[in-house]
Amino acid sequence: MDGTDEEPSPFECERAHSRRLLARAPREGRSDDTEATIDHRLEVYDTETEPLLEFYARRRLMIEVDGEQPGYGGSWCSPH
Repeated sequence: MDGTDEEPSPFECERAHSRRLLARAPREGRSDDTEATIDHRLEVYDTETEPLLEFYARRRLMIEVDGEQPGYGGSWCSPH
């Protein structure tokens, strides 16, 4: 991202998640946070979890929460 208010691309978010999880592995003793495992988790999210968002939203059974409120500490998808 270049500092604008544009939404990050899905690729930028995926890369940011991978970097965060790979950095956490040694710090938290997470031997399961390997690149292959992270890629698999993201694939499962894309194919099994994300479609549920629309399913529940259509039925008005989902509540969206603004995670970018003051005090939160920034975007969960920040590539930095």
